[in-house]
Parts: sequence; C-alpha cells; structure tokens
Amino acid sequence: MSESENSTSDPQLNHTPVASTTSNHSLAASASNSSAIPSASTSSDTPSASTSSETPSGSAVSQIPSGSTLSETPSTSTSSQIPSASGSSQAPSNLTLNESASTSNPSTSQCTEQKNKKIDPLKLKILCLHGYMQNAKKFKAKLGAFRKLVDKYAYLVFMSAPHVVGDSTGRGDEDTARSWWFNAEDNTYSGKCLGGPAIGFEQTLEAIRLAVVEHGPFDGLMGFSQGACLVGILASMQQKELLPFKFKFAMIISGFCSESLVHKGFYDQIINLPSLHVYGEGDSTIPKEMSESLINLFRSPVVVEHTDGHYVPTTGAVKAAYEDFLAEMYQQRLIDKQEAERTAE
Repeated sequence: MSESENSTSDPQLNHTPVASTTSNHSLAASASNSSAIPSASTSSDTPSASTSSETPSGSAVSQIPSGSTLSETPSTSTSSQIPSASGSSQAPSNLTLNESASTSNPSTSQCTEQKNKKIDPLKLKILCLHGYMQNAKKFKAKLGAFRKLVDKYAYLVFMSAPHVVGDSTGRGDEDTARSWWFNAEDNTYSGKCLGGPAIGFEQTLEAIRLAVVEHGPFDGLMGFSQGACLVGILASMQQKELLPFKFKFAMIISGFCSESLVHKGFYDQIINLPSLHVYGEGDSTIPKEMSESLINLFRSPVVVEHTDGHYVPTTGAVKAAYEDFLAEMYQQRLIDKQEAERTAE
C-alpha cells in the first residue's frame, strides 16, 4: 500500500504508517443537565491565541457551494420529516458515495458512482467528514485502504464541508479546499486556536441535516481532524437531544475539542455513545493530549494509539480495531433489526 493512498494528512505533512498499539482509556465522569444550544457566532471579541495552524493558513472567503441534486437508492429513512433549522431548501453540499446506485444527472450531481455494485441493505451506513483544507473527493481518494478494510461491514458516504477556504474556488471541485467552520476573523482555522468564533458553524449543521434527509439515516459518523472534532460536537448534541436525527456510533480519528467560545457548552457532560478513537503519539498537528481531552468525554471509548503522526492508519493493531469495532456495530444492527421485526409481528 502506498503512502499517498493511505495518508490523509494535511498538505505538506508526510508520515510513514507503522504498527500500532491498542490501549484502554479510563474516564473521569462529570454530568450536566444543560440543554441550551450555544449559538454559532460569526464574530468574537476574543482574539485568537494560536500561533500554529492545522494547515498552512491563508486568507479565506466563506462560501456555501450551490446545491446539487443527488439521488440514491430509496431509503427507509423518515428523516425527510426533520424540521429545517434555517428554512433553507438548498440540497446538501457535495457528497461522494463509496457505493452508489444513483441515477442522477452527472451535470447537476457531484456524486461519484460505482455501477454494477449492489448495496447490501444490512450494511452499516457511515457519513464521513474530512479534515480542514480537504474535501469529499480528496478524503475518499486517500482512504482507499480504509474503504477496502471496512467494505465487509459498511457503506460510506463522503461529504464536503460547505465553506471554501481562501482562493481555492477556481481550482476545480477536486482541488477546492474546504472547512466546516472558521475560528479566526480572517476566515481561517487552526485546531490549536484558543477562543475565537465558529464562523459558518450553523451552515454546517444545516448541510449535515440536509445530507441526512437526502442520504440517511446513518448508523454512524466517522471524522478525521476537524471532521473528527465536528463528530464529537454532534455526539454531544445528540446526548443533549439537540439534533433532529440520530446515529448509533462514532469513529473519531485525530479528534479534539473545539476551543471556539460558542462550543464550550458541548463539553460539560459524559457522552453515552459507542465510540472508536484513533490518534498518533507523534502527531504534531493535533497532539495526543488534545485527542485525549475529547476521549475523556465518552463513557466507554475504544482507544487506539499509534506511534506516528496526523493521518488515518490502516495497519497492525489499528486495522484489527476497525474490524472489531465495526463487527460489533454490525452485529448490534442485526439484533436491532430482529427485535424490530418481532415487535412488528
């Protein structure tokens, strides 16, 4: 397997996959009854304290891509009844499907098709959220080994963030750098930024809601770097019953807690959601202490530490952890299905 196929690191960061080790993580539990939704501010009086960026930062312009008309194999989801958070009727931002039975018009859809491949209705369905400065197509392309590894259990949908970073708009969709939100007034983002706003976060929540309507329901969410941070926030929102949809597990790779001021309220209670956490001991972009802070919020996390840096590993103990975790989630899905059928009789 080539490094370029496996690596999902940010631009100009190169890592060599190594054998990984698993570890168990204990939790320090704290509870909260808070149910208020921190509003997604578009400005902040608190200056950014970050001197390091997750990727080389530059000037950026926040932009929501035009809606694409995507179609997919009919779903059993009832999520189309989910109330809109903003009243928008815009279709979800760019989604790329790992396996698709889509018949949508290629000129209007940004959905990658793999024809002659039937979708197993028993497979888990996972929404995959990329890191800062990436997009759905780039993330999918770099996860070739991961996709092959989980194919037995899961069907993946890759979604692009709604906000374009900097001057990358004219480089074509595959090269367009995107962000789930910005935490600096110049519309840039750094995972190490202390304080600051979460510019565009509400648009991201709406884009994900629409993705669930169009392509859900999803059994789980998988995120890398900024996408993993977002998965953590969504898990907390679900715990607080603030989401109009539900998911049953989370896969968090190089995750961390957002330091944006409006996100502080999402980290005040333990999250009761099955979760797999993967992070690198040598990750300088998201140091392991940042990942451990997020891990501590989950009641019974499965934790895997590898010795390398900022990428999605697929070898050694990490590979076994993916397989074991998804096998367990898959088995639980079958049990839930059988119980639902017995109840319906």
